Amino acid sequence: MKKYRACASCKHNHTKCVPDCPLAPYFPAHMHQKYRNAHKVFGGSHLTKFVKNLADSPHKRSTAMKHITAEADLRTVEPLGASFGVISKLWRKIAEEEEELRRVRLVLGVYRGVQGNIFDLRELDVNPCNSGYASQLKSEQ
Repeated sequence: MKKYRACASCKHNHTKCVPDCPLAPYFPAHMHQKYRNAHKVFGGSHLTKFVKNLADSPHKRSTAMKHITAEADLRTVEPLGASFGVISKLWRKIAEEEEELRRVRLVLGVYRGVQGNIFDLRELDVNPCNSGYASQLKSEQ
């Protein structure tokens, strides 16, 4: 007879894990820290409700549990921002890179003579001999 190993949820709650435990597929015994994070953020009863509410679609249930565990892991690392904080940082980084690209294109336009107006590079506050455009952007902010 094969011995059934308790899932992380049942181990955490000190209960006997049955083979049809709703959380066992998503929190096997070796994923105890992921369960602790999800339990801390969402609560054990809510996790069970999420799984039972999506019982008709295994694919949606699996996707939902992946997102729940990812959000819980992010909230343990960054409690205030979580996924919104990560997304905000990425948007700021994109904006910085776009600004750098705009400045580089302006300098290239001057050197290529594409620009109709001749203007001084000092107006751009860019040193074309220095490749540290990003550091100049950061010092401006």
